[in-house]
Amino acid sequence: MGSSQRPPLPPGPSRPARRDPEYVRGMVANLFLATEPLRGWRAVTVGQQRSRLDFAHCVKDLVDVRYPAAERIVPALD
Repeated sequence: MGSSQRPPLPPGPSRPARRDPEYVRGMVANLFLATEPLRGWRAVTVGQQRSRLDFAHCVKDLVDVRYPAAERIVPALD
C-alpha cells in the first residue's frame, strides 16, 4: 500500500501501540479495461490520468477498431 503518514503512537498502560491509518500515496496509474468475457477477450489501456478525453479515446478505439460493423455497443461502466 504505502508508508504511514505519521509515526505510531507508543503504547500506554494496558493499551497497545496505535497506528494512524492515513498513508502516503505512492505512484498511481489509471486503467481502462474493455472486456468480452464470453469470447475470452480483454484490452487494458494504462494512463497517467483519468480525464474525459482519455475515456473518449478508449471508446473511440472500441468503436473504430474492435467493433466497426456493430450497430450497437452496450457498455457497463463502473
